[in-house]
Amino acid sequence: MIMHMQADQAGTVAQLYLTATKGFALREVDHIEVTASGIVGNREFFLVDIDERLYSVPKDPIFLDYWTTYDPLANTYRVGRQSTVEPESTDGDTGVSVA
Repeated sequence: MIMHMQADQAGTVAQLYLTATKGFALREVDHIEVTASGIVGNREFFLVDIDERLYSVPKDPIFLDYWTTYDPLANTYRVGRQSTVEPESTDGDTGVSVA
């Protein structure tokens, strides 16, 4: 037996945000891809402390002014300051190749 569920419209999406690294600033994006495991590219990376514990924003929000992006096709991880550049710009950001 195949069941088809139809959802009622609950509202509209006005803005979309994501971050490549948990604990860093969210970036507005034009579109997202949603899979069974969640939003592609959102919080795929995280920081750990010297004891390999997950970095905690409530304990230390120092990275909230920095954004990160990851391009899996180019294998490039980018970090920048929240107030300095737009996502497509290269001014003020650092490209880091991820191995």
